[in-house]
Amino acid sequence: MGKIEPLAQLPQDTKDYFKKLPGYDTLRVVLAEKVILVEGPTDELIIQRAYVDEYGVLPITQGIDVIVVDSLAFKRYCDIAVLLNKSVIIVTDNDGNIKTNIEDKYADYIGKDNLTFIYAENEQLNTIEPSVLEVNCENGEPSVTFREVISKRNSMMSKSKQEILEFMKKINYPEYIKNAIKQCN
Repeated sequence: MGKIEPLAQLPQDTKDYFKKLPGYDTLRVVLAEKVILVEGPTDELIIQRAYVDEYGVLPITQGIDVIVVDSLAFKRYCDIAVLLNKSVIIVTDNDGNIKTNIEDKYADYIGKDNLTFIYAENEQLNTIEPSVLEVNCENGEPSVTFREVISKRNSMMSKSKQEILEFMKKINYPEYIKNAIKQCN
């Protein structure tokens, strides 16, 4: 049985934030069995495709919702997760400085049993794009498969997320992305 907690216990600035937020992301966090929070649509697509490549199904079919939030909002979602004791994985960019952009920024949340922060350990790989490129290079150049995926990307942007996921070929994923996928199970 789920835990019932009044949302009135959230910090006032978090309540104010969610009152203004369009959409249903708060409801998605509350209803999902597990949640992966990511910074943007690229992160979402890569996480979902990595999950499909590993387990053969989309994460949502197993109760895992991948939600795109602005990195500034991670703290707001963490407040809800802590209150509800909801298992949440936060996949974030290190933006070139792990101490400042992760350890200090999320000090109030790191170490909570239900929150897991996952990011590239190499500060040179500051966002998901260079991290994915790094593991898809052969002799210093992007692999043929990776170049093919990237060259088709622009023509796929008007397609649905499902069509893009079906189109994408299997590529290599950075260890932190593989780790995020494993943390779900």
